[in-house]
Amino acid sequence: MASGTILVADDDAAIRTVLNQALSRAGYEVRSAGDGQQGLELALTLRPDGERPAFLDAAKASRA
Repeated sequence: MASGTILVADDDAAIRTVLNQALSRAGYEVRSAGDGQQGLELALTLRPDGERPAFLDAAKASRA
């Protein structure tokens, strides 16, 4: 089972809910933000020293 924390930032509540449920079932701790600004602010408080965050824009990735 996976472990770690994932931050989901999306302005669509339904997308946040689906991702939260799927990632939680996979064993991740999930934190959510309603937009990019909130996501950035939360990411800065969650990031442990020495760890680099990974960012993915799913909307852009799905259009590629």
